[in-house]
Amino acid sequence: MHWVSTIRLITFVLATLFSIIVVALSADLIALTGPFNYLTFSPLTLSTGLLTILTIIPMFIVDLCGQGAFFSYTIVEIVWFSILWSLWLSAGSYAAWTDSLYTKNSSTLTRCTLTLNNMANVLQACSEIKAITAFSFLVWILLMAYTFILLGVCIRAHGRGHSPWTKAVRDGALFLPAEIAVASPVQEPPPMIAVQPSSPQQTLSSTIPYSSPPQTM
Repeated sequence: MHWVSTIRLITFVLATLFSIIVVALSADLIALTGPFNYLTFSPLTLSTGLLTILTIIPMFIVDLCGQGAFFSYTIVEIVWFSILWSLWLSAGSYAAWTDSLYTKNSSTLTRCTLTLNNMANVLQACSEIKAITAFSFLVWILLMAYTFILLGVCIRAHGRGHSPWTKAVRDGALFLPAEIAVASPVQEPPPMIAVQPSSPQQTLSSTIPYSSPPQTM
C-alpha cells in the first residue's frame, strides 16, 4: 500500500467518524431547541454529515469490490471532495458564527445566552454547538488536505507522461516512473551484391560485341 493509499484510508475513516458525531449532535440539538425553533445552522451540518457518510462509505466499498469503478477515479474524488470540504467549511463557519452570538465571554466566566425552557438544555445546547463547530472544521481540514495531496500527485504523474485521471489510487498508476521514448531503429538499404562471372568466356562475351558473318551471293 502506497503512502497516498494510507492517507486516503485514514481520511475516509476519520471523516466518516467525525461526520457521524456531527450528525448525532445536530439531530440532538434540533430536538433540544424544538422542531420549529431550531438553530438555522443545524440542518446544514446535519445534511452535510449525512451526505459525507452516504458517499464515502459506498466509494470505499466499491473501490474494494470492483476494478476500475467510476467512483474510484481520481478526477471524481478530486471534484467530489472539493464540493464536500466547501460544504464543511460553510457549515463550520456558520456554526462558529452562531456560537459567537450566544456566547458571552468575560474575565471570569463564559456565559451562554441561548433561551430555552430548561437551563440544563441551554448548557447542553451551547456545548453541542461548540462540538459541532470543532468537528466540522476537522472534517474540512481532512478532506481539503487529502484533495490537494491527490491533485498534486496526479499533476506529477501527468507530467511523467501518464494519464492518472481515470485511474484509482490503489492501482499504482500514479507512482510509475516516467515513460522513456524508445527510438525506432533506422532501416538501412539492403547491400548491393555484385554478380561475378563464372568463366572467362562469359566475360569476353559480355565485353566483345557480336557481329554476324557477311552473306555471300
